[in-house]
Amino acid sequence: MNEQEWHKSADLSAMIAYVGPAFTLRKQRLLAAACCRRLHEQLSDPRAWAGVEFLERAADEKLKKADWLAIREQIAEVVKAAQQQEVAESLRVNAAREAYRQADRDAESHEYGAFRLYETASEEMSCIVSHLRAQATSRAVAALAGLLGEEPDLAALLGELAAAVGLVRRANAWLGPRADLEQAAEAEASRGHRKSRHNRALRISRAAQTIQNAIEQAQEHAGAVEERGIRDEKKHQCALLRDLIGDPFAEKPAVKPSWLRSKRSAVKKLAQTIYQQRSFNQLFALANALEEAGCAEPALLNYCRHPGEHARGCWVLDLLLGKE
Repeated sequence: MNEQEWHKSADLSAMIAYVGPAFTLRKQRLLAAACCRRLHEQLSDPRAWAGVEFLERAADEKLKKADWLAIREQIAEVVKAAQQQEVAESLRVNAAREAYRQADRDAESHEYGAFRLYETASEEMSCIVSHLRAQATSRAVAALAGLLGEEPDLAALLGELAAAVGLVRRANAWLGPRADLEQAAEAEASRGHRKSRHNRALRISRAAQTIQNAIEQAQEHAGAVEERGIRDEKKHQCALLRDLIGDPFAEKPAVKPSWLRSKRSAVKKLAQTIYQQRSFNQLFALANALEEAGCAEPALLNYCRHPGEHARGCWVLDLLLGKE
């Protein structure tokens, strides 16, 4: 891998392999935590979020074996609950699909056949969305459990997080067509009852075609949207790795003690605050503080003013704070 490839790569495994020993266990845990933080919705269970915070603690503290066992047991419970929810949502999809089929069979003889087709098809789509989101959550918490394991395959598990993002994107692809069916159902309801059997048959035929078009629209886009979501998330993960490692092709600048001792700029205090609070929006202020303290290193100043991905363990902060 050359420098240009490093800065553009979306292949996390290749980047990790290239970095080698520089990608320490501490950095691995911080990358894992940073990637998990991007899936806040899927890891919103307080027990799961405690696992993310545990990874960050483990990066900077030597935790007891009992602590590791406790968090793994806790996350195992979250995984089990997520899997159960996934199964429940799958059953809801099956029930909703059968309700639509029944509405289709009864449409000709039912007074509000067209409306029931729209209504049941819309409900089936809602269940599909919920099931895909449940799958995303299940996949994300399983990946978190793996990251908290004894010998995690980091690249593979972060790939699972990216796959969870892809499932969320797939779910979102169904939202537009579902909304269209909901509107169609409302429009159909507003037309009221029509006694003409011929008129009813036309409305049922139109409803069936509209539903079929909505399903095809969702299915046509869902796969591409999911793949794009996975690719996008992997790019974010690689950007986070670059933030933690820096440029392996360039020597990192030396930190002058005078920068850290300067009472006027309070560089070290600000760097510590950013690190602890993850307040990366203050990196620009850190660049200004460094300049006030006499720093003229373009690598440091430019990076602090760079608007890209940042995480705890950012190479600039680690450099200033004397961390590994």
